[in-house]
Amino acid sequence: MSKLRKLHVVIIGVLVCIIVGAGMYFLLVKKAIEAREAEKTRYNTAVTNGGTQQNVITQKANYEKAVVEVNETEIKYQRYMRAQMPLISLADRKTGMLQLWHEQSEVLGPLILSHIQRSGVKLSSEIKVDAPKANPNEIIVGGSQPITLDLGKIKVEGDFKTIIKHLKSWNSCKRLAMIENPALAGNSPNLACEYNLKVFLFPASDPGETVPLAPAAGDQSGMGGMLGGGMPGGMPSAN
Repeated sequence: MSKLRKLHVVIIGVLVCIIVGAGMYFLLVKKAIEAREAEKTRYNTAVTNGGTQQNVITQKANYEKAVVEVNETEIKYQRYMRAQMPLISLADRKTGMLQLWHEQSEVLGPLILSHIQRSGVKLSSEIKVDAPKANPNEIIVGGSQPITLDLGKIKVEGDFKTIIKHLKSWNSCKRLAMIENPALAGNSPNLACEYNLKVFLFPASDPGETVPLAPAAGDQSGMGGMLGGGMPGGMPSAN
C-alpha cells in the first residue's frame, strides 16, 4: 500500500478548483456582462471626448467583440442550465412549490445517490436532503439567485484513482453541484475522502404574487401545519 503523498493533495486541490469553477459557471455570464459594460464606457468616452478616429474605431471593435462574447456565454450558460436544472418556475408560487416538493422529496436524493454509486466509490455516509418549505410565500429567491441546498458531509471510500474519478464526476452530475473542503485519510488503496456537498437550483423565473393562505387549526404558520410534515428528508447510504 502506498501512502498518500503531498502530490496527491495538490492534485485534489486542483480538481476542486475545477469543480468549483464548473459549479459556479453562471458567474462567467456576470463577468462577461461587466466586461461588455466596461468596453461600452470606453467607447462612449472616446466618442464624447473627441478621440482620434483610430482610437474610436479600436474602442468600437472592442465593444462589439465584448457584446459577442456575452451572447456566446449566455447561450452556453442556458445550455448548461437546461442540462442540469429541474424545471421549477415560481411565477405561480403554488405550481413552483409543487415542483420543489417533487425535486427535494423524490428526485434529488436518489439522483445524488445514483451519481455517487456510478462513479465507482463506496458511499459510507448518508445522503440528506432537507424537506422543502411548506409555505410558498417563504420562497424569496429566483432568477439569478439560486436556491442553495446544503447536503452536508459526504464520505466515500476507494483507491486514489477512483476517488479522483469520483471528484471529477461532479462536473457531469445532472444537477449543479459544488464540493467544499475535501479531506483525505488512510493509505491507498484504502482511502477515505470527506467533503461538503451543495446543490444549486435556479428557478426559471422570479417568485410571483404571494398566495393567500388559511392557517390550519392550531397552526399559525399558514400551510405549514397542513403540508409540512411527512416528507422524506434523507436517504440511507449504500453499503
